Amino acid sequence: MKKSVLQVGLVLGVVALVASCSTFRPPVVTVPWDTVPVAVQSTILANSVGGTVSKVEKETRSNGSVYQARIKGEKGQCIELRVTEDGKLLNAKSWKEDKTEYRLWPRKDAGEAHT
Repeated sequence: MKKSVLQVGLVLGVVALVASCSTFRPPVVTVPWDTVPVAVQSTILANSVGGTVSKVEKETRSNGSVYQARIKGEKGQCIELRVTEDGKLLNAKSWKEDKTEYRLWPRKDAGEAHT
């Protein structure tokens, strides 16, 4: 009897742990450039390194929206920027198409280009 109660308790504990560790991912939708806030557009363009914006996605969270931009650079690099709705650059990733080089630069200054 004690053994079966222990087994049930263990199973319930594992189920509770798995349920608590699962992460909820807010919905992400692709948005047209003309619907992206001006502050976000400015930050994206300032950090695009002369590349072309290929896609912008919007993730809606309880504390505001985050925009993720994909940019195809002039020299074949790929750039991904994450920007808050007020234009603050959260982070940026850059890599070559063949994935051989990867950089990440968090920015503290909203709207300023990476140098």
